[in-house]
Amino acid sequence: MTFEQWQTTISSKVQGTWNLHQVLQAQSEPLDFFFLFSSLSGLGGQIGQANYAAGNAFLDAFVQYRHFHGLACSVLDIGIMEDIGVLARETHRLNALRATSLHCLHEQDLLDALELMIQRSHANMNNQDHQHTKFIGGYTNPCQLAIGMRSSSSANKIGWQRDPRAGFLSKTDPAHQDLDQLKSGSTLKQYLRSCILDPAKLETDEAKEFLAKEIGSALSGFMMRQDEKVDLSCPLQTDSLVTVELRNWFRRKVGVVLEIHEMLKAESILALGRLTGLRLAALYRAGTQNLIV
Repeated sequence: MTFEQWQTTISSKVQGTWNLHQVLQAQSEPLDFFFLFSSLSGLGGQIGQANYAAGNAFLDAFVQYRHFHGLACSVLDIGIMEDIGVLARETHRLNALRATSLHCLHEQDLLDALELMIQRSHANMNNQDHQHTKFIGGYTNPCQLAIGMRSSSSANKIGWQRDPRAGFLSKTDPAHQDLDQLKSGSTLKQYLRSCILDPAKLETDEAKEFLAKEIGSALSGFMMRQDEKVDLSCPLQTDSLVTVELRNWFRRKVGVVLEIHEMLKAESILALGRLTGLRLAALYRAGTQNLIV
């Protein structure tokens, strides 16, 4: 992203919070609470939205800054809200997030957490609490709470479950994760190797269908819908982030460079498979393709 895009998103949270902090310092009566709305993205990041994630990480850290100065502050890291807010109005975005099996929150969940965190706005830890925190070698703060960080499915396909920091929360043996994706990647390599000496194979209907299935499998992984089949007769129906990921996949795993407008212009994923095969065949014949090994 550009520096301007970074600043536009992050400055509203950083500068806005700082402005409130400075203005309220001028009043003689101490605040009962100073409450911040943050997001789970501040804890685990968010693909394609590092500016938004960084802004929320600042809010989480600002609680410590206010406490250091003996001031009230608490923060709530919110997950997906399905019945109020922007996602309730933009149902296509909500449906895409639901497909990831993340737990969706409701208005009452937010209100209950809001009431709790207003009550926790003052850090009143006694010496025993400090000793306990030091003893366990970790960090806890009752003035920060994350809600919505759980799965609505037993399938281990949620982004934060792949984060090593959350490994203790996963119920699935890491050794068995993404087995289908590894198998698919191995099969694709073998197929591409078999076509080096006979590029004409890549121009057949068999190659078109094989490559389309591989593209569909990659799409399922990017959208975290491994348990759903992609309709290969339909065109790409992805947001910009997934489309960029798919373009990178073509370059890394297949060895061809496809422009985003070419991918979106294809009548179907099968047609995209055909285009991929033809592009690969031409590269093989020219001897300019570097096979991914």
